Amino acid sequence: MNRFALKSSRWILSAAIVCSIVGVASSAQALVMKRGSTGYNVRIIQNTLKSQGFMSSSVNSTGYYGSITQKAVMNFQRARGLRADGIVGSQTLRAMGLAGTGGSIDSSPAGTKAIVRVSNSLNVRSGPGTGYSVKRRLSSGEGIFIFAESNNGWYRISNSNEWVHSRYIERTN
Repeated sequence: MNRFALKSSRWILSAAIVCSIVGVASSAQALVMKRGSTGYNVRIIQNTLKSQGFMSSSVNSTGYYGSITQKAVMNFQRARGLRADGIVGSQTLRAMGLAGTGGSIDSSPAGTKAIVRVSNSLNVRSGPGTGYSVKRRLSSGEGIFIFAESNNGWYRISNSNEWVHSRYIERTN
């Protein structure tokens, strides 16, 4: 009976170690973007590369990490003194100013009140950068709520992916 209990204990311990390793590996993989990756975070990378002159503004930000994005990332990495492997990990994200939760966006207190401060109108964009399309415009003095903040100076002002640059916004609370 003791021999059975000892074997069961070893099996449980082994299973726990394997689960821990798999969990850590999955977390680490979530922070890496490379050729073949797709999605919103890739679009943020592409627009950041465009805004910093490493990717042509005529190239569409598709959210697909292909050869054009990989080459631009490698050029960015070389220019910043990083290992030019074309893989966007924590060091590259930090150098791009995007090292936040999930690799791109830092959460801010939901519903922070703010006011638009511009002379005419402010473009509301579909993502955190000038490479994203204009969805609508806000007038000076208009009240808004900030729901999230990117590390490159943009505020998400709704739950439907609307973004404005922080330099035109005055927080009121």
